[in-house]
Amino acid sequence: MAGVGGTVKTFLKVRFGDRAQQIQKQYYSGGPRSSEWDSPISTLSRGQMEKLCLVSGVESDPKVLLIDDYGSHLDFDTMRDLNKKLSHVARSRGVTVILASSRPKDLRGAVSVQVSLDNGHLSQVRSFKRKEQSRSRR
Repeated sequence: MAGVGGTVKTFLKVRFGDRAQQIQKQYYSGGPRSSEWDSPISTLSRGQMEKLCLVSGVESDPKVLLIDDYGSHLDFDTMRDLNKKLSHVARSRGVTVILASSRPKDLRGAVSVQVSLDNGHLSQVRSFKRKEQSRSRR
């Protein structure tokens, strides 16, 4: 997004057209997030910029979404909200979401499988059952 001018609203309207209003409701409504919508992109913090990139990626309707260094600049509330959205996107749209992070505890709400590497070698694989899955199997 280097060299992108204008506001968050302008960027998302150009990129997504009529869907920008829905994106605003999902990601930029309520509390301090609403002020981000009209903020110039050049004034966004690193966390706000990371969020904008993630929103753009998720809403681009990908088949596979690969995110490196996920959440490194996000606050707790934004991380929690994006984890829920990524989990929903994976289930409802069939998107394969691959997240790389040095903070694996932050990913628990977003992932179904966690793979840990140690010096480039697979050291652990953990599967997390989702509440919806465990209820539906009863």
